[in-house]
Amino acid sequence: MTKPNETTPPFHYEVRFKLFAIHGENEVEQQQVTKEFRGKNLLKARSEALDYFNEYLSYITHRIEYDNRGNPKIIQPPFLSSKADTPESDSNERKGMHWLLESFARINDYLALYKESIQLFLVVDDEAFARKSVGDLIENKEGNIEREHILHEVASDYLDEQKIIDNLEMVELAMFDYLGVDTTKIRQTVYHYGEDYQVTMLDAENGAKREILPTPYMWCSLDEYNENSELDRQALDEFVKKHEKEKTSNAGIIAEETTNGSLTDIINKGES
Repeated sequence: MTKPNETTPPFHYEVRFKLFAIHGENEVEQQQVTKEFRGKNLLKARSEALDYFNEYLSYITHRIEYDNRGNPKIIQPPFLSSKADTPESDSNERKGMHWLLESFARINDYLALYKESIQLFLVVDDEAFARKSVGDLIENKEGNIEREHILHEVASDYLDEQKIIDNLEMVELAMFDYLGVDTTKIRQTVYHYGEDYQVTMLDAENGAKREILPTPYMWCSLDEYNENSELDRQALDEFVKKHEKEKTSNAGIIAEETTNGSLTDIINKGES
């Protein structure tokens, strides 16, 4: 197997910060910083990137709270977090799927603008190596290599857990294995009960089990997955009941109008 030139590592790591500095009365200034970590020893570069990530996180402890798993989340002041809510649309604009797609687009735009985050990326420098080591798993719709792959994140809003753990196993670890780097002392087996677990019909070994290089992130447990699934079922039941109630109510109105005549008929009778 032909390996890339060992003097030129095929990828590097980047830590990126996107935070808001708050001045005076609700005045904010967006700060974005990127720091690269390169070197022949990629495991060392990775370790240094994680250390830098955690060091910066320690500087904003006054803006951090922890979820039930112990994962940190960036807390935004109310005046700032409220900006991430999409504005109310006029009810006349709510016209089926077109309106729904536009709503999702607005949500993504607002999140991109107001979301604060600290992120760790693996960035591909050698696309030929990426194709050999990972293959079409990291190609986009146009057939080009996706160069940036998120591996860890602390943020003020939603983060894609499934994408992150897939990148850790199927991109990062696959590249180290292809390079022949010995990771046996640090690689670990974890279970994340997320989208893949659901897609594989609750097959833990194929849908939840992952082999990765460690990050500080705490993954979704089976108990949490089951609890969330139950809450989702309850929410769906409530939605169905509400929909059925509205349908019954509307049917009653229609029946009454049919018996008494429509509003137009009543007006016409009054004019005759």
